[in-house]
Amino acid sequence: MFANYAIIDEYLNVLSGSTEFFKFMGALNFSSILSQVSDQDAITLRAATKYVFDNNADKSLQLELLNSNGEYRSCYIMLSPQPNDFGSRTILINIYDIVQTVSDVSAMKRHMDVMQMAIDDNSLLFEFTPSNKNMHIYRCDSTNIYTVYNGNVNDWSDSVIYENRIEDEYREAFRSFIDDIKRGSRIIKTEIAFDLFGDGSIKPYIIEGGVIINNSTVEAVGGAIKYKDPTNKVDILSDFGKDFMTGVLDKRAIVKYAKDKLETRTNENITLAMLDLDYFKDVNDVLGHSKGDEVIIKFADIIRTCIGDNGAVGRFGGDEFMVVIDDIKDTLNIREFFRAIRTATETEFKSTGDNKISVTTSIGIAPLDNIDGEPTYENMFKTADYCLYMAKEYGRNRYVIYDDRSKKNFRVDGSTAQNKYTKASRKNKFMLSMTELLFSQGIPSIPEVIKNVADQMGLDNVNIYYGKKPELMFHFGIQSPEKLSSDYIFEDDYLSNFNENSMYALSNSASIGMRMPKAYSYLKEQNIYSCVQFLIKDDKTEDIIGLLSYEVSFAPGKYWHDDEMNMLGIISQIMAQILKREKPL
Repeated sequence: MFANYAIIDEYLNVLSGSTEFFKFMGALNFSSILSQVSDQDAITLRAATKYVFDNNADKSLQLELLNSNGEYRSCYIMLSPQPNDFGSRTILINIYDIVQTVSDVSAMKRHMDVMQMAIDDNSLLFEFTPSNKNMHIYRCDSTNIYTVYNGNVNDWSDSVIYENRIEDEYREAFRSFIDDIKRGSRIIKTEIAFDLFGDGSIKPYIIEGGVIINNSTVEAVGGAIKYKDPTNKVDILSDFGKDFMTGVLDKRAIVKYAKDKLETRTNENITLAMLDLDYFKDVNDVLGHSKGDEVIIKFADIIRTCIGDNGAVGRFGGDEFMVVIDDIKDTLNIREFFRAIRTATETEFKSTGDNKISVTTSIGIAPLDNIDGEPTYENMFKTADYCLYMAKEYGRNRYVIYDDRSKKNFRVDGSTAQNKYTKASRKNKFMLSMTELLFSQGIPSIPEVIKNVADQMGLDNVNIYYGKKPELMFHFGIQSPEKLSSDYIFEDDYLSNFNENSMYALSNSASIGMRMPKAYSYLKEQNIYSCVQFLIKDDKTEDIIGLLSYEVSFAPGKYWHDDEMNMLGIISQIMAQILKREKPL
């Protein structure tokens, strides 16, 4: 990556970061910068971030950071305010290991300035590594990194020149640019008109950069590639606003499109919708990420085809997309677009033969004319996102449109119209089936129950520990059983987190890093980012004789809803009673 950088929020949680950043810090070891610094440095870092937010200005400092090898390294830190599409406060943080980098602060500053310029202007970044002659051209925002080219610099330059992707008058300038980066020029600045994306479109670009400091002892060459728009405005429908995998708009571009439509409207009805794929995690887990990418690309094609020229489509992140329909007032007509998307998706990814995985889509739709409160992007996004959540809750493979009926009755429009009691009915049916299974078969049914619970709630692991010194008895999930232990519940007064019902919901394990470091280290080792836990206690002595732990890995910040807590609480109590009855200690 161009820099050892990350985007952090006002609570110092890591929202996204470069490959180098996660290599240095450890991809699975933390979700908050605070967990990687001492108490004293945490105070210093908090003060620095407060200064950045309060003054909207850069700030640099030196900290001791815990790296992926468990070593504290002296690092030079540069903080800069980061624009955010949703009004929340974020910071771009660049980290330089002082021992491993050349002590050239001016080069570090130049490096960060170019990085910041590229992010602010929605431009591309390039990085050339002399040791392997690798050329990496990419773009990043607060949530994603998109690669345009990553390979040998000679192969790239040959393809540009010999495939006629550059205008004749700029050939020499392009060759000079390639020579400059190979030579390691301290300052690079040129203008070139060429086909950067290999799509047959020749456009003018300004390229600016020079020697940068990477998180190594080797100097690299890098900089920004900016689209030279004669009107001095960013055309969000140009390649700079495209998601490079699917070809639809990226997150920044679709949000800007929506905001621009709302700000310039007169009496038009703008519709905003949020869509994502149901059970997409199964595709990645079973068929691999390459197949997952194919599904996302095809899903984008389906949305784009169904929407046509009536609006814009953007990839919001992962398998989630945003659609903006320009001016259609009739609710029935709005439904036609999304009914077509839902049907086409179900048909395209229907399980057949050896492929037992089917993929559908859930959609939340918010027409501006139906919105409560101010006609702002924020209100529309929240409403569409809420409707998407309702579509998931009502069984997926459907769309929910926010109208008078959904406001009053939570009516669901899609494959099946349902009323507000359907959700409770479905949940009760699942609960009854699990209860009957447990009571009829006892302990032998527990593995099947915890698997069903994991599938129902999208959990990564479910673990049951039992005994006077609770040891792993049942396990379902992705974590290796050899690494699992319940010892941490007896550390750092961890048991004080449990309520009177012996339950504890942890949304982000990094939140306990400072006050419960030993317990937190166990959680990190077992990749427990979020969890709901239930204690099994001896009926007479109240001693702890077991733990049921429902866990999410690799997704910090999960909010546990009350209905999820209630379901897990009831099932946990039943399993606890069966264990105590059939396997007394």
